[in-house]
Amino acid sequence: MTEAPIWVLEDPRAGTAAQALGIAERLGLPFRVVPLRWSPWARLPLPLPTLLGLADRSAFAPPWPRLVISAGRRAAPVSRWLRVRGARTVHAMRPGLGAADFDLLVIGAHDRPRAAANLLEIQGATHRITPAKLAAAATAFPELAALPRPRVGLLLGGKVRAEGMDPGTAARIANQAAGLGNSVLATTSRRSGEAAVAALAGALRGLPHHLYPFGGVERTRCMESCPCRMCWW
Repeated sequence: MTEAPIWVLEDPRAGTAAQALGIAERLGLPFRVVPLRWSPWARLPLPLPTLLGLADRSAFAPPWPRLVISAGRRAAPVSRWLRVRGARTVHAMRPGLGAADFDLLVIGAHDRPRAAANLLEIQGATHRITPAKLAAAATAFPELAALPRPRVGLLLGGKVRAEGMDPGTAARIANQAAGLGNSVLATTSRRSGEAAVAALAGALRGLPHHLYPFGGVERTRCMESCPCRMCWW
């Protein structure tokens, strides 16, 4: 196996994986992506460095990396296992048990991490967005330039372990966002739920906006009463 001094442990969940990949990409150094497949054991708070939470361990063989970048609670025991084998470890998001085992923890202030010598507290979360990617994205949605300024960005989420956001809450958030500017750029997540997305669309109808729901759908026009003609709905 070819030696790769940096391994990125890629969680199956895109949002979690993006945090580890974003750190690795900004290093500007070659790295190896190691996809993770979880076994039922991964749901448990594993207290020790272990590969028990993996359904497939075939990628874990020497030569071991010098640096491991990971994100999310489930990847934490795997990263700690590699640290026992000599790797330095950088971990994004709260790791659960064994936080002191990491060389560097990168955690958003919104998670209220406890002060520690190995903690780097940041605003928001690490990501893969760069100036070059933003410039490229601008050419993909030229119609956004027609929306009146100031434009308000709205990212609608939802509870981690629940079936979607309450539609009334989604509508209230949309109305608040609309009151902050002259147009709204809105997107949703897999946690939002169809009912909340429908409520969001209804609250924005008739206002200058662009709605891109999670996963994307074929582009259609707004209802005749909506002047923006920019909904993805």
